[in-house]
Amino acid sequence: MMSISNPKLKNEKSTVEQMIKMYCRKHHLENNTRFPCDECENLLDYAFLKLDKCVYGEKKPPCNKCSTHCYNQRMRNKIRPVMMYSGPRMFYKHPVLAIRYMINKMNFK
Repeated sequence: MMSISNPKLKNEKSTVEQMIKMYCRKHHLENNTRFPCDECENLLDYAFLKLDKCVYGEKKPPCNKCSTHCYNQRMRNKIRPVMMYSGPRMFYKHPVLAIRYMINKMNFK
């Protein structure tokens, strides 16, 4: 699914994928036999679509520092709890992705 060659966007896709899967595993897995569940798979597809179509391309800022909110309100309401749950846990579960994200966030001007 990660077809773009830009390493920065590839890292962003990997990060959001792991965050959504981490959230789904904790909140949805016992009610579903499919992982990630359909709801989280749709959210992941939406996130990938938005990354692919980002108007900033290679100069994409971290989402929380971006002046353009590309997620519609419904999807923003779905990704927010994912980020709140998974964000603090990323350093333990996926430290390389978390460190890359923090470096990108610090280097953004």
